Amino acid sequence: MAPRLRERFVPSLRARLCARHPLQPLPLRKRRLTKRTRLSPSPGGVLASPSMARDQLQAELARAGEDAARVYLEARGYELCAQNLRIGCDEADLVMRTASGETLVIVEVKTRSNPQARPEERVDASKERSLVRLARTLAHRGRLTTPLRIDVIAVSMAPNCPPTFHWFQNAVTGEARPHSRGR
Repeated sequence: MAPRLRERFVPSLRARLCARHPLQPLPLRKRRLTKRTRLSPSPGGVLASPSMARDQLQAELARAGEDAARVYLEARGYELCAQNLRIGCDEADLVMRTASGETLVIVEVKTRSNPQARPEERVDASKERSLVRLARTLAHRGRLTTPLRIDVIAVSMAPNCPPTFHWFQNAVTGEARPHSRGR
C-alpha cells in the first residue's frame, strides 16, 4: 500500500525543479506592481523604487560614517579588530582595541547628514539592549579577560563640510534601559 501512495504523490514545483536541475537557481517570484511601488529609472539604467533609492543612500551614508569614525579612532591610537561584527541578530559597527591594548571597545556609529540633527539620540533602549547582549556574548565566546566598553560616536556629515564627531565613551552600561511601551 505504501508504494501506491508514493506513486500518486506529486512533489511541489520547487522540489521538481531542484531534482531536475540541481545547479540551476530557482525562478524568482514576480513582484506585482501597485501604485505604491512605482518604478523610476536609476542612474545605472536599472529600475528601482524611490524607497530603495533612499535606503541605498542611507546605507552609503552609514558606511561613510563608519569609515570616518574608524579613521577618527585610529588617529587616536585605537586598533580595528572587526567592522560590522554580527553575532546572531546583534551587530556592532566597530570593535576596536585601545592603544594600550587593555580594553576592547564596541563602537556604535550614528551618522546624519543634517548638521542640526543629534545622531546620538537615535540610540534607543532596544539598541542598548542589543549592544549589551552582543558584548556579553562576545565576552563569553571569546573568553575575554580584558574589560569591555561600549561607546557611541555621533558623526555629522553635512554636504561640502568636513565631518564632525561627538564621542561618548562608556555610553552604554550593562544595565540597559527597560522596555518602553510608547514611542
